[in-house]
Amino acid sequence: MDLSIIIINFNTGKFLQNCLESLFSKTKEMTYEVIVVDNGSDDDTVKMIEKEFPHVNLIKNEKNLGFTKANNQGMKIAKGEYFLLLNSDTILNEISITPALKYMKANQDVGICGCKHYNQDGSLQRTCFHFPNIITLLWDLTLLSRFFPKSSIFGKYAMTYWDYNDTRQVDRVMGSYLLTNKSFIEKVGLLDENFFIYEEETDWCYRAKKAGFKVMFFHESSIVHFGGKATTDTFFRVEGIKSMHKFYKKHYSRFQNIALNMIMPLNFIIRFTIWNLLNLVAPSQGKRKNIRDIKEILRIYRVSG
Repeated sequence: MDLSIIIINFNTGKFLQNCLESLFSKTKEMTYEVIVVDNGSDDDTVKMIEKEFPHVNLIKNEKNLGFTKANNQGMKIAKGEYFLLLNSDTILNEISITPALKYMKANQDVGICGCKHYNQDGSLQRTCFHFPNIITLLWDLTLLSRFFPKSSIFGKYAMTYWDYNDTRQVDRVMGSYLLTNKSFIEKVGLLDENFFIYEEETDWCYRAKKAGFKVMFFHESSIVHFGGKATTDTFFRVEGIKSMHKFYKKHYSRFQNIALNMIMPLNFIIRFTIWNLLNLVAPSQGKRKNIRDIKEILRIYRVSG
C-alpha cells in the first residue's frame, strides 16, 4: 500500500464529511487507506462515518486523548509505506497528494513534507515557519514583524517575506498536512505525546533536522484549510502556550528558557492592552471574548509558567 491517511476528529463532523468526500473523489493513481481517529466527539460524527464511509478504518476513543496521541494511534496501525497526517477541516483536489508523494519517493532524504494551503476565499495561508527563538519573539513583541512583514529579518519567524511559489527546505511546516514515511518514523520516532495539541509538529520537525532529514515545503500540491474549527475556545489557546513552553524546555538552554519566559507574558500583556483600547473605541462581542481569553491565559500562565 502506498499511503495511509490519518485524520483526527473532535466534533468537526460536517468538515470531516466534506474532507472525506473530496479525498475519495479526487485522490487517484495510488493505493491508500483512510484511518479516522475520533477523540470522543459528542456530535453525530461516528454515526455519519459508519453510514457514509463504511470502508474507513475508524478508531473510537471514549474521550479526547489529544491530537498527538490520536495521530500516534493511527500511525501504529497504518499499513502504508507513507503516512499523511491530515486535518479534518481540509478540502482536497487532484494535486493535493499525488505530486507530493512522488516528490517524497524521489527524495529519500526528506523526512517531512508540507504543501501549499489556501483559505476558503482563495487567499494564501502561511504554514511554514522558522523555529521560535528570542530574536523572533522580540520582533513580534515590538510589532516590527507586523510593520515590516516583507523584511527577511523582521518577518523571519512566519516567513512573511516569501511568496510560497517554490519548493524549498524550511524549519517547520504546519501540522494540518504532514507527509512522512515509515523509515523516518523508525529513526526519529512517533510524535511526542507530552504535547497534547500544538507544537507537536514543531518538535517533530526539530527532531527530523537533528537526525539529518530535510523538512520540505512542496509548492506543487495544495489543499483548502478552514483552520481552527475544533480549537476555538480558551482551553486550546492555553494548551498552545503550554506546548510552546514544553518545546523550549525540551530543546533550548536554561538561559533561553528564562529569556523566553520573560518575553512571552510581555507579549500577551501588550496584546491585551491593545485589545482593551480597541474595545473602548469599538466594543464588540468578539473583542470582549478575546479580552476574556487573554485574561484567562495570563492567569494560567502565572500558575503553570
